[in-house]
Amino acid sequence: MQSLYERYKDSGFEILAVSVDDRPAAVPEYMKKMELTFPALLDNRKKVARLYGFWSTPTTYFVTREGMIIGSRIGGREWDSEAAGKFMEWFLEQ
Repeated sequence: MQSLYERYKDSGFEILAVSVDDRPAAVPEYMKKMELTFPALLDNRKKVARLYGFWSTPTTYFVTREGMIIGSRIGGREWDSEAAGKFMEWFLEQ
């Protein structure tokens, strides 16, 4: 996801990572270890998880500039793939 963020951030693309870990230190530790530069927050009370109805991680939501969820994916993905790049090009045109 870092590579997607770097490639498309100047096109209005944003990533917000949400961790449901119980340890507050887990988020910055993980972000530093994985060299991730997009924003992340801790949802240790799982309020965001309940609001969006996700119980499996990772879960990815695609949200338009207007705030509408137009898709989601459960589980890991190859975000560096050609297919992911084509999807992102389409998504950013919406």
